Amino acid sequence: MTRPLAKCNPQSQSPLFCVLPKELRDLIFAFATAPYEDNDKKYANTAYFCRSGHTACHRICTDLLLTCRRIWLEANALPMKQAEHTFWFQRGPYDRFDEENWSSNIIYERMRYSSFLCDLTTLNVRKVSHIHLFLQMHKTEDVPNGFLARMLPRRFDPEVRPDVFHVTIRHSDWRDWERDDPSI
Repeated sequence: MTRPLAKCNPQSQSPLFCVLPKELRDLIFAFATAPYEDNDKKYANTAYFCRSGHTACHRICTDLLLTCRRIWLEANALPMKQAEHTFWFQRGPYDRFDEENWSSNIIYERMRYSSFLCDLTTLNVRKVSHIHLFLQMHKTEDVPNGFLARMLPRRFDPEVRPDVFHVTIRHSDWRDWERDDPSI
């Protein structure tokens, strides 16, 4: 047993720990803590942010981690590692402001993104494996100095090293498309 497991009940009465090998327990724990779309919080089909894989709020059930210390020690990293941490820079499900106030929406989402990184413990920073940004096309211009460069994780560098840093430019997000001006 590793040192942290030595401080907890080995749960030797449980078939989960005395019969199943660790590899199977890992699969069970990964399945039990996997993110899923919450069908009670579906997005409208016409919403700008509704797309395959993003049709509802994502949830993660962590109740399993509360059952005993041994399970927590074996599985506590899974929710953070399996989650896709998604941020929409304009027209996302977390926009708190009206449709006409674009700059406020961007500022809010930038604060949400920064808070997410700053509020993580040092241990959880290393567990982040997938960050996904939804951007408008013009936000990717001037990458070394522009908006996208400011969004890359720097605060915890080199600790924040997601396996996947995903940027999606939605099919309708060309420069100033929301103005619906054919001359642009």
